[in-house]
Amino acid sequence: MSLLNPEQFWRHVPPRWKPRYHFFNKGITASPTDADSVQTLTKQLGLTQNDFVAFKLDIDTPTIEIPIALDLLNGNSHFAELVDEFFFELHFRCEIMMPCGWDSGMPDKVEGLRLDRPGALELFRDLRRRGIRAHFWP
Repeated sequence: MSLLNPEQFWRHVPPRWKPRYHFFNKGITASPTDADSVQTLTKQLGLTQNDFVAFKLDIDTPTIEIPIALDLLNGNSHFAELVDEFFFELHFRCEIMMPCGWDSGMPDKVEGLRLDRPGALELFRDLRRRGIRAHFWP
C-alpha cells in the first residue's frame, strides 16, 4: 500500500468542496467492527440516512472489497443503511479483461460470490433491489 501526499491531494479538491470532503490516508480492513473499516469510519463521521452517501470501492484486493460489498448487500451494518450510490471496480472473470492480466490467479469465487459475468450481474441487481444505486466496471 502506498499513501498519498496530503498536500498534493488537497491541491486538486475545489475550495467549495473542502468543507464537505473527507480524506482518510490509510488502508481499510474487511471486518465491519475493526477500527479501520469503512463501516466504523462512517459511524465516526456521524452520517445519517438524511445524508447522501456515495461510496467508491476500488482497492484491487478482493479479500477486502468483496466482504464490504456483501455487507452492503446483506444490510448487516449501519453503513449498509447509509449508502445511496455505490461504485465498484469488481474484478471478475471478464472475457475482455482476462487477456490483460486478470487471468493469473483470479479465483472462481470469493466469500461465496461467483467471479464471472453472471455472478457480477446478480450482485449488482440485488444491490439495486435493495435500493442502492450500484455501478461496476469494466
